[in-house]
Amino acid sequence: MPTLGPARKSVPERYPRLRLAIILIWAVFAAFSIYTMFEDPPIDALCAVAIATMALLPGYLWADGRVRGLPILPIHILTLLWTYALPLVAGHPEIPLYDPEEIGSATACVLLYAILASAVWAVISVIPAPKRFRFRVLPMDRGFVFFTLAIFAGGVFTALAIDQLIELDPGVYGIVRSIALTLATIATFMLSIRLGRGELSIRQRTLFLLAMLFFVVVQLATLYLVASIVTLASALIGFTIGSRRVPWVTVVLALLIFGFLHNGKYAMRERYWSEGQETAAKTWQIPGFFAEWIADGVRALGTGREGLGDVPIFQRVSLMHLLLLEQRSTPVAVPFLAGETYAIIPRLLMPRIFDPDKPDSHQGTAMLNMQFGLQNAEDVQGTTIGWGQLNEGYANFGLAGVAGVAVFLGLLFGFVGRLTAGAPVMSLESMIGVTFCAVALQTEFTMAVFATVLFQSMVVLALIVPFLELRRADETA
Repeated sequence: MPTLGPARKSVPERYPRLRLAIILIWAVFAAFSIYTMFEDPPIDALCAVAIATMALLPGYLWADGRVRGLPILPIHILTLLWTYALPLVAGHPEIPLYDPEEIGSATACVLLYAILASAVWAVISVIPAPKRFRFRVLPMDRGFVFFTLAIFAGGVFTALAIDQLIELDPGVYGIVRSIALTLATIATFMLSIRLGRGELSIRQRTLFLLAMLFFVVVQLATLYLVASIVTLASALIGFTIGSRRVPWVTVVLALLIFGFLHNGKYAMRERYWSEGQETAAKTWQIPGFFAEWIADGVRALGTGREGLGDVPIFQRVSLMHLLLLEQRSTPVAVPFLAGETYAIIPRLLMPRIFDPDKPDSHQGTAMLNMQFGLQNAEDVQGTTIGWGQLNEGYANFGLAGVAGVAVFLGLLFGFVGRLTAGAPVMSLESMIGVTFCAVALQTEFTMAVFATVLFQSMVVLALIVPFLELRRADETA
């Protein structure tokens, strides 16, 4: 692989099957958008195709070997496909509330974001990196054991939290949680890359897949789908990078399963959260719990009832309607936040053990929801509505905020991607890179959550450094 091979290569490799997959995705999306023009305003389809083109372009450039290093920015920009492009043509109920001029303005904003971020990333990524002859790495066999145990430990921690068996000071609990879940996320991505490259034996593949299945199932038991979706998405992206192909069967199967679980999720929440608790089931109740969930999913599909549970996943992940809302509202009806959601970041980086009263990392999300009247102070104590960094930038400074966020992320993702170019798969550089890949996939993070998660992840990686071995590049295979 050009990004994670055992030694630095002078000529980047290409991924022809990935290029073909990207072209096919664009063609299918464009055909579907054209089809919708028979019933919906043509401007919606045209804007959706424009966003989809820019969402897929960085990935195509990476797959074509134009840019080396892990595809951190391409992963981030790819999320625009389902958060901004798809809602325009998939029947999102709030899109028709806006006129063509507003749709065009929002599309221009998204394109500005994608173009600026991609341009900065491309320029940074192609700057030749200093040649390195030594890397800090985990040996392959020891690394497999470490990462498999990390995934299993993440599942055990989540299970103990579900069973309310962890009695720690809130500050200490936050540190332990960050270490456990960060290592599990990194381990999932790293071993998925090795799985895709065919570097795992049958026994290792079995142990890895069992550990990951355990982790995902326990995450699902919380009735928050997002954590398990991100875990599985990280694994699929890692496998795609390693194998140079998209595992279509697994992707389609995962979409069908999560779509089915989404249908039954709200009935389950009504049943298990009726007393104000958000822990759905104890670990020993999981078999019966999932039997109920399957029954609720089947019932929701069979009855066609109207309700929140019938909202399709593509509507739940939409961010386009929020951008349209803030563009219509600001600055006349609702003033810009002028950096308020960013001002809390320095304090969030302080461990809670030293600052017990520091704000929650999702306070920026709560501020956005209350600013635009979507939730009140009581509502945000429960489930909140995610906004994403593009929308957050606009809510603070308008187009200037969007441009600023795009340039910042283009620089950050470009430099980190450049760091991973030519690095061995089990190196510290690759671990840093996959951490950024996992965070780049998160569509609803505000900058406060983004900064907090990355800061905590880097601290966790720093704890691993003493256990790495310093080896020459030709010894790291």
